Amino acid sequence: MSVNPTLNYLKSEQSLVMMCFSESVTTSDKYLKGAGGIGDDGFPLPLGGTLEGLQVHDGTDTESDDKSIPFSAGDRISIYAVHDVNIFIVYVRINGINTTLSASPLAENTNLLATVTVRLTE
Repeated sequence: MSVNPTLNYLKSEQSLVMMCFSESVTTSDKYLKGAGGIGDDGFPLPLGGTLEGLQVHDGTDTESDDKSIPFSAGDRISIYAVHDVNIFIVYVRINGINTTLSASPLAENTNLLATVTVRLTE
């Protein structure tokens, strides 16, 4: 059985944690990779809680959004960058569905660095 360091980290930390994601983007939609270089449908969270914020840096500018979006234990959190004409819009996803927590406009053909603030409450 392999050890999941992200899960262990989330279980051992206080209720407020930061999850970091990054990826090089060009001109197509793309998942940002999280811990261990894993992207796609996201990381399962060990407890329920709320997504509190998103900050994304594109090498020049930082865009952010603050909302309180609830999630349940076992929900999967991911970051998805959507290309729209000459910019990217970055969304936080829960179980593969975009939430209203998003950041834009972000540059194309760059490295996107994203941080999601998560409050675990259960």
